[in-house]
Amino acid sequence: MIVKLVASFAGPEGVGKLGQLLSVISLLAVFGGGGIGSGIVKYVAELRNSVAGLKNFLGSAAFFTIMSSFFIVTGALVFRRPLTLYLLQDDQYQVLITILALTQPFIAANAFFISVLTGCGDIRRVSLAYTVSAVMSVVLAGALGIALHSYGALLALVGSQTLAFFVTLFFVVQSPHRELFRFRISIDRAIAAKLFQFSMMSLASAVLPHFVGLWIRDHLAEQLSWREVGYWQAVGKISEAYLLFFTVPIASYYVPKVSAITAYRSFKREITNAFVHIVPAVILIALLVYVFRSLVLRVLFSEDFAPAESLFLPQLVGDVIKVTSFIFSYVMVARAMTMSLIVAEVLFSVNYVFLVAVLTPHFGLMGAMYAFVVNYACYLACVGWFIWRYVRSASWSDLPRAEEQMLRTGDV
Repeated sequence: MIVKLVASFAGPEGVGKLGQLLSVISLLAVFGGGGIGSGIVKYVAELRNSVAGLKNFLGSAAFFTIMSSFFIVTGALVFRRPLTLYLLQDDQYQVLITILALTQPFIAANAFFISVLTGCGDIRRVSLAYTVSAVMSVVLAGALGIALHSYGALLALVGSQTLAFFVTLFFVVQSPHRELFRFRISIDRAIAAKLFQFSMMSLASAVLPHFVGLWIRDHLAEQLSWREVGYWQAVGKISEAYLLFFTVPIASYYVPKVSAITAYRSFKREITNAFVHIVPAVILIALLVYVFRSLVLRVLFSEDFAPAESLFLPQLVGDVIKVTSFIFSYVMVARAMTMSLIVAEVLFSVNYVFLVAVLTPHFGLMGAMYAFVVNYACYLACVGWFIWRYVRSASWSDLPRAEEQMLRTGDV
Protein backbone atom coordinates (compact mmCIF):
# COMPACT_ATOMS: atom_id res chain seq x y z
CA MET A 1 0.00 0.00 0.00
CA ILE A 2 2.77 2.44 0.96
CA VAL A 3 4.79 1.57 -2.14
CA LYS A 4 1.65 1.97 -4.30
CA LEU A 5 0.95 5.41 -2.84
CA VAL A 6 4.51 6.60 -3.34
CA ALA A 7 4.50 5.20 -6.88
CA SER A 8 1.24 7.04 -7.65
CA PHE A 9 2.31 10.38 -6.20
CA ALA A 10 6.06 10.43 -6.91
CA GLY A 11 6.65 7.87 -9.67
CA PRO A 12 9.79 5.73 -10.07
CA GLU A 13 12.01 8.43 -8.54
CA GLY A 14 9.94 8.39 -5.34
CA VAL A 15 10.03 4.59 -5.13
CA GLY A 16 13.81 4.71 -5.48
CA LYS A 17 14.07 7.04 -2.48
CA LEU A 18 11.51 4.96 -0.57
CA GLY A 19 13.95 2.08 -0.87
CA GLN A 20 16.57 4.12 0.96
CA LEU A 21 14.17 4.80 3.84
CA LEU A 22 13.16 1.13 4.02
CA SER A 23 16.81 0.16 4.30
CA VAL A 24 17.31 2.62 7.16
CA ILE A 25 14.30 1.18 9.01
CA SER A 26 15.64 -2.35 8.55
CA LEU A 27 19.10 -1.29 9.72
CA LEU A 28 17.67 0.32 12.85
CA ALA A 29 15.57 -2.77 13.54
CA VAL A 30 18.67 -4.97 13.49
CA PHE A 31 21.15 -2.56 15.12
CA GLY A 32 18.67 -1.32 17.71
CA GLY A 33 17.91 -4.81 18.95
CA GLY A 34 21.59 -5.65 19.09
CA GLY A 35 21.18 -8.05 16.18
CA ILE A 36 20.44 -10.94 18.53
CA GLY A 37 17.00 -11.99 17.25
CA SER A 38 18.24 -15.30 15.82
CA GLY A 39 20.16 -15.98 19.03
CA ILE A 40 17.01 -15.43 21.10
CA VAL A 41 15.08 -17.83 18.86
CA LYS A 42 17.81 -20.48 19.14
CA TYR A 43 18.35 -20.37 22.90
CA VAL A 44 14.68 -19.99 23.82
CA ALA A 45 14.00 -23.12 21.74
CA GLU A 46 16.79 -24.95 23.57
CA LEU A 47 16.02 -23.66 27.11
CA ARG A 48 12.22 -23.48 27.15
CA ASN A 49 11.97 -26.55 29.41
CA SER A 50 14.06 -24.74 32.04
CA VAL A 51 12.09 -21.68 33.16
CA ALA A 52 14.80 -20.41 35.55
CA GLY A 53 17.57 -20.75 32.97
CA LEU A 54 15.41 -19.16 30.30
CA LYS A 55 14.52 -16.16 32.47
CA ASN A 56 18.21 -15.63 33.23
CA PHE A 57 18.95 -15.73 29.52
CA LEU A 58 16.10 -13.33 28.66
CA GLY A 59 17.26 -10.87 31.33
CA SER A 60 20.67 -10.66 29.67
CA ALA A 61 19.13 -10.49 26.19
CA ALA A 62 16.89 -7.61 27.30
CA PHE A 63 19.89 -5.73 28.73
CA PHE A 64 21.76 -6.26 25.44
CA THR A 65 18.75 -4.91 23.51
CA ILE A 66 18.26 -1.86 25.76
CA MET A 67 21.90 -0.79 25.55
CA SER A 68 22.00 -1.23 21.77
CA SER A 69 18.79 0.75 21.41
CA PHE A 70 20.16 3.61 23.52
CA PHE A 71 23.27 3.99 21.35
CA ILE A 72 21.29 3.84 18.10
CA VAL A 73 18.75 6.46 19.24
CA THR A 74 21.54 8.79 20.33
CA GLY A 75 23.52 8.35 17.12
CA ALA A 76 20.48 8.74 14.84
CA LEU A 77 19.40 11.96 16.58
CA VAL A 78 22.88 13.50 16.56
CA PHE A 79 23.50 12.70 12.87
CA ARG A 80 19.92 13.01 11.57
CA ARG A 81 20.66 15.88 9.17
CA PRO A 82 23.69 14.34 7.39
CA LEU A 83 21.80 11.01 7.30
CA THR A 84 18.82 12.68 5.65
CA LEU A 85 20.92 14.50 3.06
CA TYR A 86 22.98 11.40 2.23
CA LEU A 87 20.05 9.01 1.97
CA LEU A 88 17.26 11.16 0.55
CA GLN A 89 19.04 14.24 -0.80
CA ASP A 90 16.33 16.49 0.68
CA ASP A 91 16.37 18.22 4.06
CA GLN A 92 12.56 18.18 4.30
CA TYR A 93 12.71 14.48 5.22
CA GLN A 94 14.74 15.21 8.38
CA VAL A 95 11.55 15.00 10.46
CA LEU A 96 11.06 11.41 9.27
CA ILE A 97 14.56 10.40 10.40
CA THR A 98 13.94 12.11 13.77
CA ILE A 99 10.63 10.28 14.30
CA LEU A 100 12.25 7.03 13.21
CA ALA A 101 15.03 7.50 15.77
CA LEU A 102 12.53 8.19 18.58
CA THR A 103 10.42 5.15 17.69
CA GLN A 104 13.45 2.88 17.50
CA PRO A 105 13.03 1.48 21.06
CA PHE A 106 9.58 0.26 20.03
CA ILE A 107 11.10 -1.44 16.96
CA ALA A 108 13.71 -3.14 19.16
CA ALA A 109 11.14 -4.25 21.77
CA ASN A 110 8.86 -5.62 19.06
CA ALA A 111 11.73 -7.66 17.58
CA PHE A 112 12.55 -8.98 21.08
CA PHE A 113 8.97 -10.12 21.75
CA ILE A 114 8.60 -11.70 18.31
CA SER A 115 11.88 -13.62 18.75
CA VAL A 116 10.80 -15.02 22.14
CA LEU A 117 7.41 -16.14 20.82
CA THR A 118 9.10 -17.72 17.80
CA GLY A 119 11.56 -19.59 20.01
CA CYS A 120 8.62 -20.88 22.07
CA GLY A 121 7.08 -22.25 18.90
CA ASP A 122 4.06 -19.93 19.15
CA ILE A 123 3.96 -19.44 15.38
CA ARG A 124 0.21 -18.77 15.34
CA ARG A 125 0.52 -15.63 17.48
CA VAL A 126 3.61 -14.49 15.60
CA SER A 127 1.72 -14.81 12.30
CA LEU A 128 -1.30 -12.98 13.75
CA ALA A 129 0.93 -10.17 15.04
CA TYR A 130 2.48 -9.73 11.59
CA THR A 131 -0.93 -9.84 9.88
CA VAL A 132 -2.70 -7.38 12.19
CA SER A 133 0.29 -5.01 12.06
CA ALA A 134 0.25 -5.12 8.27
CA VAL A 135 -3.49 -4.36 8.12
CA MET A 136 -3.13 -1.43 10.53
CA SER A 137 -0.16 -0.12 8.51
CA VAL A 138 -2.27 -0.18 5.35
CA VAL A 139 -5.06 1.78 7.06
CA LEU A 140 -2.59 4.33 8.42
CA ALA A 141 -0.86 4.63 5.05
CA GLY A 142 -4.18 5.19 3.30
CA ALA A 143 -5.25 7.92 5.70
CA LEU A 144 -1.93 9.80 5.73
CA GLY A 145 -1.36 9.22 2.02
CA ILE A 146 -4.68 10.86 1.13
CA ALA A 147 -3.95 13.78 3.47
CA LEU A 148 -0.25 14.35 2.78
CA HIS A 149 0.43 12.40 -0.44
CA SER A 150 3.83 10.69 -0.73
CA TYR A 151 5.17 12.41 2.42
CA GLY A 152 2.20 11.01 4.35
CA ALA A 153 2.87 7.51 3.02
CA LEU A 154 6.49 7.73 4.19
CA LEU A 155 5.33 9.06 7.56
CA ALA A 156 2.96 6.09 7.86
CA LEU A 157 5.87 3.75 7.11
CA VAL A 158 7.78 5.22 10.06
CA GLY A 159 4.79 5.38 12.44
CA SER A 160 3.65 1.83 11.70
CA GLN A 161 6.75 0.51 13.48
CA THR A 162 5.31 1.71 16.80
CA LEU A 163 1.89 0.26 16.00
CA ALA A 164 3.54 -3.12 15.43
CA PHE A 165 4.97 -3.06 18.96
CA PHE A 166 1.56 -2.57 20.60
CA VAL A 167 0.00 -5.28 18.44
CA THR A 168 2.74 -7.74 19.43
CA LEU A 169 2.43 -6.71 23.08
CA PHE A 170 -1.28 -7.59 22.95
CA PHE A 171 -0.48 -11.10 21.71
CA VAL A 172 2.29 -11.50 24.31
CA VAL A 173 -0.23 -10.75 27.08
CA GLN A 174 -2.58 -13.36 25.59
CA SER A 175 0.17 -15.96 25.18
CA PRO A 176 0.52 -18.97 27.51
CA HIS A 177 4.23 -18.08 27.57
CA ARG A 178 3.67 -14.64 29.11
CA GLU A 179 5.17 -15.84 32.41
CA LEU A 180 8.57 -15.96 30.70
CA PHE A 181 8.54 -12.17 30.33
CA ARG A 182 8.59 -11.70 34.12
CA PHE A 183 12.36 -11.68 34.32
CA ARG A 184 14.92 -9.43 35.97
CA ILE A 185 17.09 -7.38 33.62
CA SER A 186 20.70 -8.28 34.30
CA ILE A 187 23.87 -9.23 32.44
CA ASP A 188 25.56 -12.62 32.46
CA ARG A 189 28.99 -12.57 30.81
CA ALA A 190 28.73 -16.09 29.41
CA ILE A 191 25.32 -15.35 27.88
CA ALA A 192 26.51 -11.97 26.61
CA ALA A 193 29.43 -13.68 24.85
CA LYS A 194 27.02 -16.07 23.09
CA LEU A 195 24.69 -13.23 22.12
CA PHE A 196 27.62 -11.23 20.80
CA GLN A 197 28.30 -14.03 18.30
CA PHE A 198 24.76 -13.67 16.97
CA SER A 199 25.15 -9.92 16.93
CA MET A 200 28.17 -10.36 14.67
CA MET A 201 26.27 -12.80 12.44
CA SER A 202 23.38 -10.34 12.16
CA LEU A 203 25.81 -7.55 11.36
CA ALA A 204 27.02 -9.68 8.47
CA SER A 205 23.80 -11.34 7.25
CA ALA A 206 21.16 -8.68 7.97
CA VAL A 207 23.00 -5.36 8.06
CA LEU A 208 25.53 -5.71 5.23
CA PRO A 209 22.86 -6.37 2.55
CA HIS A 210 21.13 -3.11 3.48
CA PHE A 211 24.39 -1.16 3.27
CA VAL A 212 24.99 -2.81 -0.09
CA GLY A 213 21.47 -1.80 -1.17
CA LEU A 214 22.12 1.80 -0.11
CA TRP A 215 25.35 1.83 -2.13
CA ILE A 216 23.76 0.26 -5.21
CA ARG A 217 20.88 2.78 -5.26
CA ASP A 218 23.32 5.64 -4.90
CA HIS A 219 25.56 4.15 -7.62
CA LEU A 220 22.68 3.57 -10.04
CA ALA A 221 21.31 7.06 -9.41
CA GLU A 222 24.73 8.55 -10.17
CA GLN A 223 25.46 6.36 -13.21
CA LEU A 224 21.91 6.27 -14.60
CA SER A 225 19.07 8.13 -12.83
CA TRP A 226 16.66 7.90 -9.88
CA ARG A 227 14.03 6.72 -12.37
CA GLU A 228 16.20 3.68 -13.15
CA VAL A 229 16.66 3.14 -9.40
CA GLY A 230 12.86 3.14 -9.10
CA TYR A 231 12.58 0.33 -11.69
CA TRP A 232 15.23 -1.71 -9.86
CA GLN A 233 13.52 -1.05 -6.53
CA ALA A 234 10.06 -1.98 -7.87
CA VAL A 235 11.17 -5.41 -9.09
CA GLY A 236 13.06 -5.96 -5.84
CA LYS A 237 10.00 -5.07 -3.72
CA ILE A 238 7.83 -7.53 -5.65
CA SER A 239 10.39 -10.24 -4.97
CA GLU A 240 10.56 -9.32 -1.28
CA ALA A 241 6.77 -9.55 -1.04
CA TYR A 242 6.40 -13.09 -2.36
CA LEU A 243 9.63 -14.35 -0.79
CA LEU A 244 8.21 -13.49 2.65
CA PHE A 245 6.05 -16.60 2.23
CA PHE A 246 9.29 -18.58 2.33
CA THR A 247 11.76 -16.61 4.44
CA VAL A 248 9.41 -16.06 7.41
CA PRO A 249 8.52 -19.79 7.77
CA ILE A 250 12.20 -20.72 7.38
CA ALA A 251 13.20 -18.31 10.16
CA SER A 252 10.19 -19.06 12.39
CA TYR A 253 10.02 -22.85 12.08
CA TYR A 254 13.30 -24.03 10.61
CA VAL A 255 15.78 -22.26 12.92
CA PRO A 256 14.32 -23.45 16.26
CA LYS A 257 13.75 -26.93 14.79
CA VAL A 258 17.31 -27.36 13.51
CA SER A 259 18.76 -25.79 16.69
CA ALA A 260 17.42 -28.61 18.85
CA ILE A 261 18.52 -31.52 16.60
CA THR A 262 21.40 -33.68 17.81
CA ALA A 263 20.90 -36.74 15.57
CA TYR A 264 22.51 -36.95 12.13
CA ARG A 265 19.54 -38.69 10.50
CA SER A 266 17.08 -36.11 11.84
CA PHE A 267 19.35 -33.29 10.69
CA LYS A 268 19.66 -34.78 7.21
CA ARG A 269 15.90 -35.41 7.02
CA GLU A 270 15.09 -31.82 8.02
CA ILE A 271 17.33 -30.32 5.32
CA THR A 272 15.98 -32.76 2.70
CA ASN A 273 12.39 -31.86 3.62
CA ALA A 274 13.23 -28.17 3.31
CA PHE A 275 14.55 -28.68 -0.21
CA VAL A 276 11.66 -30.91 -1.26
CA HIS A 277 8.95 -28.51 -0.02
CA ILE A 278 10.49 -25.06 -0.43
CA VAL A 279 12.46 -25.10 -3.69
CA PRO A 280 9.65 -26.41 -6.00
CA ALA A 281 7.22 -23.96 -4.37
CA VAL A 282 9.46 -20.93 -4.93
CA ILE A 283 10.05 -21.99 -8.56
CA LEU A 284 6.28 -22.21 -9.12
CA ILE A 285 5.59 -18.79 -7.58
CA ALA A 286 8.47 -17.25 -9.54
CA LEU A 287 7.00 -18.61 -12.78
CA LEU A 288 3.59 -17.17 -11.94
CA VAL A 289 5.11 -13.77 -11.15
CA TYR A 290 6.96 -13.83 -14.48
CA VAL A 291 3.82 -14.72 -16.47
CA PHE A 292 1.78 -11.96 -14.80
CA ARG A 293 4.61 -9.44 -14.42
CA SER A 294 2.88 -6.75 -16.48
CA LEU A 295 -0.31 -6.96 -14.42
CA VAL A 296 1.62 -7.06 -11.13
CA LEU A 297 3.52 -3.90 -12.03
CA ARG A 298 0.36 -2.03 -12.99
CA VAL A 299 -1.55 -3.12 -9.87
CA LEU A 300 1.23 -2.61 -7.32
CA PHE A 301 2.82 0.44 -8.95
CA SER A 302 1.63 2.23 -12.09
CA GLU A 303 1.94 2.36 -15.88
CA ASP A 304 5.13 4.40 -15.44
CA PHE A 305 6.91 1.23 -14.32
CA ALA A 306 6.35 -0.71 -17.58
CA PRO A 307 10.08 -0.55 -18.53
CA ALA A 308 10.83 -2.68 -15.45
CA GLU A 309 9.24 -5.75 -17.11
CA SER A 310 12.54 -6.66 -18.76
CA LEU A 311 14.21 -6.96 -15.34
CA PHE A 312 12.02 -9.80 -14.05
CA LEU A 313 13.72 -12.83 -15.60
CA PRO A 314 17.17 -12.40 -13.99
CA GLN A 315 15.54 -11.21 -10.74
CA LEU A 316 13.35 -14.31 -10.44
CA VAL A 317 16.18 -16.69 -11.34
CA GLY A 318 18.22 -15.00 -8.61
CA ASP A 319 15.30 -15.32 -6.17
CA VAL A 320 15.17 -19.11 -6.59
CA ILE A 321 18.92 -19.39 -5.99
CA LYS A 322 18.65 -16.98 -3.04
CA VAL A 323 15.94 -18.97 -1.22
CA THR A 324 17.84 -22.21 -1.86
CA SER A 325 20.94 -20.68 -0.29
CA PHE A 326 18.88 -19.52 2.70
CA ILE A 327 18.15 -23.15 3.59
CA PHE A 328 21.87 -23.55 4.21
CA SER A 329 22.54 -20.13 5.75
CA TYR A 330 19.73 -20.51 8.31
CA VAL A 331 21.25 -23.87 9.31
CA MET A 332 24.47 -21.95 9.94
CA VAL A 333 22.53 -19.54 12.19
CA ALA A 334 20.80 -22.40 14.00
CA ARG A 335 24.08 -24.21 14.64
CA ALA A 336 25.90 -20.97 15.62
CA MET A 337 28.47 -21.30 12.82
CA THR A 338 29.54 -17.73 13.52
CA MET A 339 32.81 -17.32 11.66
CA SER A 340 31.71 -19.31 8.62
CA LEU A 341 28.57 -17.22 8.18
CA ILE A 342 30.41 -13.93 8.71
CA VAL A 343 33.05 -14.88 6.14
CA ALA A 344 30.39 -15.84 3.59
CA GLU A 345 28.30 -12.70 4.11
CA VAL A 346 31.21 -10.27 4.02
CA LEU A 347 32.82 -11.95 1.03
CA PHE A 348 29.66 -11.95 -1.08
CA SER A 349 28.53 -8.49 -0.05
CA VAL A 350 31.84 -7.17 -1.36
CA ASN A 351 31.48 -9.40 -4.42
CA TYR A 352 27.99 -8.03 -5.15
CA VAL A 353 29.25 -4.43 -5.02
CA PHE A 354 32.17 -5.38 -7.27
CA LEU A 355 29.92 -7.12 -9.82
CA VAL A 356 27.48 -4.18 -9.95
CA ALA A 357 30.33 -1.72 -10.42
CA VAL A 358 31.82 -3.84 -13.22
CA LEU A 359 28.64 -4.88 -15.06
CA THR A 360 26.53 -1.69 -15.03
CA PRO A 361 28.89 0.29 -17.31
CA HIS A 362 28.54 -2.51 -19.90
CA PHE A 363 24.88 -3.57 -19.49
CA GLY A 364 23.23 -0.58 -17.82
CA LEU A 365 20.53 -1.39 -15.28
CA MET A 366 20.44 -5.00 -16.48
CA GLY A 367 24.02 -5.31 -15.26
CA ALA A 368 22.80 -4.93 -11.67
CA MET A 369 20.35 -7.80 -12.28
CA TYR A 370 23.11 -10.04 -13.72
CA ALA A 371 25.25 -9.20 -10.68
CA PHE A 372 22.43 -10.36 -8.39
CA VAL A 373 22.18 -13.77 -10.10
CA VAL A 374 25.91 -14.43 -10.30
CA ASN A 375 26.52 -13.36 -6.71
CA TYR A 376 23.84 -15.62 -5.21
CA ALA A 377 24.95 -18.57 -7.34
CA CYS A 378 28.44 -18.20 -5.85
CA TYR A 379 26.96 -17.66 -2.36
CA LEU A 380 24.92 -20.88 -2.64
CA ALA A 381 28.02 -22.87 -3.54
CA CYS A 382 29.91 -21.35 -0.61
CA VAL A 383 27.33 -21.94 2.14
CA GLY A 384 26.62 -25.42 0.76
CA TRP A 385 30.31 -26.23 1.13
CA PHE A 386 30.34 -24.90 4.72
CA ILE A 387 27.39 -27.14 5.66
CA TRP A 388 29.02 -30.16 4.01
CA ARG A 389 32.14 -29.56 6.11
CA TYR A 390 30.06 -29.09 9.27
CA VAL A 391 28.13 -32.34 8.77
CA ARG A 392 31.36 -34.29 8.38
CA SER A 393 33.06 -32.74 11.42
CA ALA A 394 30.18 -32.63 13.95
CA SER A 395 29.50 -35.26 16.60
CA TRP A 396 26.09 -36.92 16.24
CA SER A 397 24.16 -38.70 18.98
CA ASP A 398 22.72 -41.44 16.76
CA LEU A 399 25.91 -42.57 14.99
CA PRO A 400 28.21 -45.31 16.35
CA ARG A 401 31.88 -44.33 16.37
CA ALA A 402 32.72 -46.46 13.32
CA GLU A 403 29.88 -45.00 11.24
CA GLU A 404 30.76 -41.45 12.33
CA GLN A 405 34.38 -42.04 11.27
CA MET A 406 33.16 -43.24 7.87
CA LEU A 407 31.10 -40.08 7.49
CA ARG A 408 34.11 -37.90 8.26
CA THR A 409 36.27 -39.70 5.74
CA GLY A 410 33.58 -39.47 3.09
CA ASP A 411 32.82 -43.20 2.84
CA VAL A 412 29.13 -42.77 3.83
